[in-house]
Amino acid sequence: MTRLTSSIAFVLAVSATLTACQDNAGSPEPVMAPTFARSAGDAAPITDEAQLSDLRRVTAKFHSIEAAKQDGYTTQITPCWAHHSAGGMGYHFGNTNLFDANVALLHPETVIYEPQAGGHMKLVGMEYIVPLEAWAAAKHDLNDPNDVPQLLGQRFTRHSFLPIFKLHIWLWKNNPSGTFADWNPKVSCHYADSTEVF
Repeated sequence: MTRLTSSIAFVLAVSATLTACQDNAGSPEPVMAPTFARSAGDAAPITDEAQLSDLRRVTAKFHSIEAAKQDGYTTQITPCWAHHSAGGMGYHFGNTNLFDANVALLHPETVIYEPQAGGHMKLVGMEYIVPLEAWAAAKHDLNDPNDVPQLLGQRFTRHSFLPIFKLHIWLWKNNPSGTFADWNPKVSCHYADSTEVF
């Protein structure tokens, strides 16, 4: 699957959700101390562990991808995404009903899985997504670099080619690049049946 095909599939899913809104008006890995990277080799500890504990409690059931699908994460947003040098992301499964201008820690828009040998999918994290169109419709200024969604004190960033703001949280797989980094060097697409490399 090409990047363009992935982009089109994602945009169509977001567009369908926004249209609908307008019409209606596994065994977890040991928990590591979360960090976020300000720059390469510079990671600082996250102090609000209570909120991340709540997120672990809510998302622990998603170690079963079937449980995630039952909770609305039924749309495969991407193939297994990998970076040629920075690591991987994995498969993103989204609940497109959540694709709007709101962000809520306990309701991530996507959950992320790393493919394992034998076809098993391992929960590694989540990605929070705000479509640019929804953000603008909520009277935000897309030209103001300070007017962006935020969560846990982290500012969302614009995707390089999709029309979204995004923020990753590597809650279930330690990320040496930082809990909020885009790519995780410990995530691999080795066992994926469909991969896109950037």
